[in-house]
Parts: sequence; C-alpha cells; structure tokens
Amino acid sequence: MLAAETLAIEFLGVRGSAFAAGLLSLAAAGVAALMAGRPGAAVERAEAPPPLAPAARRLLLAGALSGFILLGLEVICFRFLSLLGANYSTTFA
Repeated sequence: MLAAETLAIEFLGVRGSAFAAGLLSLAAAGVAALMAGRPGAAVERAEAPPPLAPAARRLLLAGALSGFILLGLEVICFRFLSLLGANYSTTFA
C-alpha cells in the first residue's frame, strides 16, 4: 500500500495509478473467468451443512460485533490523527 502511495503516484500520477489499478482488476477478473469456464473446473455439489449449534451462533455474533466495534474505533483513531498530526496520507500508513 505504501509503495503504491509513494511510487505509483510519483511515476504515473493519480489518474494513471487509478487506471493501472483498474487494468489489474480487469486482468484478475479475466483470469478468474477463464478458470471458471474450463471444463475441469466443475465442482461437485456438496450436501448442505448441518445447522449451527446455539453456542456457535453466539460465538459468530460475538466475533461480528467485536469486529464492528473495532472498525468504529479505527475510524475514531484516524479522526484524531487527522486533527492532531499532519494531514498526509503517509500519516495513516
């Protein structure tokens, strides 16, 4: 990420970096489409998994909730960094 920030924008500019990222994304999509279209790529259908136990559901809910809270804390931390520090993109790297 930091290399893209410092090198790609320096050599290609913002518009060129965005264009290069778009081309790389299209290339990855093309490779995935080619791999999915191969005759040997067909996957046998598996049986449906059994329903989750209540303890497993609670564990998944706790994980999702803690991730949501940590994402909110990260946003607050970045807000404080932008208020207290220099407002450069490398400040957040």
